Amino acid sequence: MSASPVALAEPDLAKVKALLLDTASPVHGDPSCVVVLLSASRSGSSTVHDLLARCDAVAALPGEIEPYLRLTGNAQGVDGSNEVTSFTNIEELRALVRTDLRLWSQPLPLVHGSDWHQRRLLFQSPMGLELDEGWYDGCSRPPASNLTVLEEPPLVPIADAVKPGSLNGVKLILKTPQLVYRRGLVEALFPNSPVHYLHLRRSAPGTVNGLLDGWLGPHFWSYRLPAPDGAAMPDWWCFDVPPGWHATRGLLDACVLQWVAANTAALLHPLVGHLHYEDLWRPQAEQRIAAACGIAVEARLRTVMATEQPAERRWATKRPELAGLMERNDVTQLMEQLGYVNGGVQW
Repeated sequence: MSASPVALAEPDLAKVKALLLDTASPVHGDPSCVVVLLSASRSGSSTVHDLLARCDAVAALPGEIEPYLRLTGNAQGVDGSNEVTSFTNIEELRALVRTDLRLWSQPLPLVHGSDWHQRRLLFQSPMGLELDEGWYDGCSRPPASNLTVLEEPPLVPIADAVKPGSLNGVKLILKTPQLVYRRGLVEALFPNSPVHYLHLRRSAPGTVNGLLDGWLGPHFWSYRLPAPDGAAMPDWWCFDVPPGWHATRGLLDACVLQWVAANTAALLHPLVGHLHYEDLWRPQAEQRIAAACGIAVEARLRTVMATEQPAERRWATKRPELAGLMERNDVTQLMEQLGYVNGGVQW
């Protein structure tokens, strides 16, 4: 694929939405509960989502919900951020999401010869990129490098996901970091099911290190907004867009804001539990996830959406200067709230 999407033309989103709705075939039933993974970007939500999606009696989208929010006008608020407090076109959004939940078990062609994979790729890329399937986790052929990782969410199909024919009696897993800014949206989509929020936490240095990797590369663009100074693509914002994004003074400042804003917003939800990213790579990680989610986990964790293989305190080797973040009061206070200081989780 091209190193930068900047020069490519945007698709006609109204036509894309009409085509998707014309071929919609929503899966029926009400989940026993909806488990929503809340996190900052680059905090391991794709890895946990991938694990849970492969469990029995669980339903999950084959990618993220974000493109459907974009198509229905629910992705960005008036300030350009992902904070949305008033939702529109809920019936359309519900039809699109419920149809997407069926896609692993029933291909729904948009045009002759297309399949579910093409259906998602058609609208997931906001610039209509000519996409190289070899970049994706779960791809049918290996990527050029030996890394597992690959594209900006939601371009990550989940291999081996379980797809029940009805949502009755199953747990539905949803995740996209931007959901932290959209309180009430999931309840509007699934009004007959309880919603359980699980907070996936990662330390500030670890998260900011991952965000910097994304901002400095060509694959994690998300919105056509002015980027902070130092970004690889000046006309593109990467990852989530927190409130106050336009006032950031540089790339590091933007990354810290993404970590602070997302985790602060997550703490405002009625949380049923939390997980620490750092514990995902330690023994018995699957048992911790199962206990936190109330889901029987038989599958094994595998790395998805990583720019490098996870390693303990990788940030300290790659960018040791990020230790200086702990000199900021806003970072230190939030780290304490998230369980990282005063004898908390090793980070």
